[in-house]
Amino acid sequence: MIYYLKTICLVILLVIGNSRTLYSQTWHQQVDYQIDLRLDEKAHAVQGRERIRYVNHSPDTLRQVYFRVAWQGRAPQVASKHAVYAVQQNGIAIDFLLQESKPDPAIPPQSLSQTLLEIQLSRPLLPGDSDVYTIAWQADIPIFSGGFGRNSPSGVDYTFTNWYPQVCVYDHLGWHLGSPFEADFSSEFGTYKVEITLPKRYMVAGTGVLQNVNTIGFGYENPGEAVQPNYGLVHVWKFQAERVRDFAWAADPEWQHEKKQVRDSLTLHAFYFKNENQLASLETVLRNYEQIAAPYRHPQLSVVQMGELRAEIPMLVFAGSSVPHLDPAISWDFQNNLLKSTYLLRQFRYVMGDSAFRKGLEAIRSRYLYSSPPAAECIHLFERSSGLELDWLWEQQWNTRSQVDYAIESVQDEGSDATMIVLQRVRGTVLPVVLELFFADGTLERHYIPVDLLRTKLPSGFNAIPQAVWSAADTKYMFKLPKPLGAIRSLVIDPQLLSGDVVRENNRKDF
Repeated sequence: MIYYLKTICLVILLVIGNSRTLYSQTWHQQVDYQIDLRLDEKAHAVQGRERIRYVNHSPDTLRQVYFRVAWQGRAPQVASKHAVYAVQQNGIAIDFLLQESKPDPAIPPQSLSQTLLEIQLSRPLLPGDSDVYTIAWQADIPIFSGGFGRNSPSGVDYTFTNWYPQVCVYDHLGWHLGSPFEADFSSEFGTYKVEITLPKRYMVAGTGVLQNVNTIGFGYENPGEAVQPNYGLVHVWKFQAERVRDFAWAADPEWQHEKKQVRDSLTLHAFYFKNENQLASLETVLRNYEQIAAPYRHPQLSVVQMGELRAEIPMLVFAGSSVPHLDPAISWDFQNNLLKSTYLLRQFRYVMGDSAFRKGLEAIRSRYLYSSPPAAECIHLFERSSGLELDWLWEQQWNTRSQVDYAIESVQDEGSDATMIVLQRVRGTVLPVVLELFFADGTLERHYIPVDLLRTKLPSGFNAIPQAVWSAADTKYMFKLPKPLGAIRSLVIDPQLLSGDVVRENNRKDF
C-alpha cells in the first residue's frame, strides 16, 4: 500500500512540474535555421532575415506557430526596438501578430515582458509535414544588460544571446511559450547556418564551426595556408552548427585569439583581452568534464573572456575571470529541466558519487540523446546506477527550495584512541554528508554518512567508509572516530563543492 501511495504522489508531482512527463515522448520537432544578419555599427542596429524549416513530428495538426522575439525579457528596462516586418509561409506572405506573453505569477513584475510572434498558418501543418517560414526583422542593439547588448562593462563591444526570432517548443503538452528565465533552454534541436556581416576589423566568436576560415583569418585560418585578401569594408562570417538548441555570438576588435586542436574531432578556441588567456584552463576543465560526465560531442568549443557574464551556450562559454564552467554542457544534448539544472545535477553527483553519476548519464544519453527524457525516467536511471532511492531529492528541490547548510559543530578528544565528531544540519535541505579527513601521517579517509531516505548506506562504486544513518528528522549527528584528535589535521564536508552549501566557512576545521 505504501508503494502505491508513493507512486501516486510522484505522478502528481510530475503533472505539476512543467518539465515532467507521464510517458516517454518518442518524438520531438525539428527546426533548421538559416540566418543572414547585418550589423550597422554607427546606428547600433541589426537587420536580419531567417529561413526556418519546421518539421512537425508530432501526432497533432498545427494551426499556429509561435516564436520568441529577440532580446526577450532579460532586461525589459533597457530601451530597445524590435520589429518583424514580413513573414512568409512556403514563399507566400501570411498574417502574423506580435503580442506580449501572459505574465507568469512566479516571476517578479519587472521581468514579465516577453514579446511573442504568433503566425497564423495559411494551411494547417499536418503530422509528418513540414513548412518553410521566412521572417524579416530589424532591431536596435541596447546597452549591455542581462547578458546581451553593446559595450559590456568588461569591454566587449557586442554580445548576442537570445537575439533572433526562435520557434517555441511544442511537445505532447502543447506549446511552451516560456518565461524569460527559461528562454535559453526551451528550444528545439536543429541545424544552424548563420552568416554575420559586420565591419572587418571585428573578430567574432560564435556557436558552431566557421566555414570560411581562410577568408576571415584572425587566427581561424588553416595552418600553413594563406588568408585570402579582402579589399572591402566588411567580413561575412559563416558559421554552421548541427544538433544544437541555440546560437550565440560576440564580437570585438581588440580580442586576442588562440586555438588548439586537442583531437581530430575537436578544436578549442580562446578569445581574450591581454593576459586573460583561458585556453589551458578550458582544456583542463574539458578533460575533467569528460571523465565525470560524458565525451564532448561537438567539433569545437570556444571560451570568451567576459568578466560580468557567465553563460554556457552550445559550443560557446562566456567566462569571468575564474576558470570556465562546463557543467551545463550536460544539458546541451537534452531538453529537460532536471538535466539543465546545474545546481540539482551537482547534488545528484554529490549524493551518488562520480562513478554512479557517470553511469546514470550514460544510460540517459543512450536512450534520449537529442530528445526530451522524462524527469521520472532520469531519476529511475540514476537510481539503477547508484542503488539509491533518489526521487526525494528531486521532490525536495521543486517543493521546498530550501538551502543547504551543514556544519562541523565540534571535534572533541575522547581519550588516547578516539575522537567524537559532531555535525549539524543548520538549514532545512536534507542530504547525505561526504566528510573527508586528512591525518598527520599524510593519509586521507573519506566517510559517507547516508540519510534514511536513501534506503542504503553507500552508493554503488563510491569509495568511502560508510557510517551509521543520519535520520532526516534529526538536525545533529555524532560519530566516534577510532583515532586520537592529535592524529587529525583537518576535516572537510563536501570537498568537491557539489552540495550547494551556502556557508562554506563552517564546513572545515583545521588543527
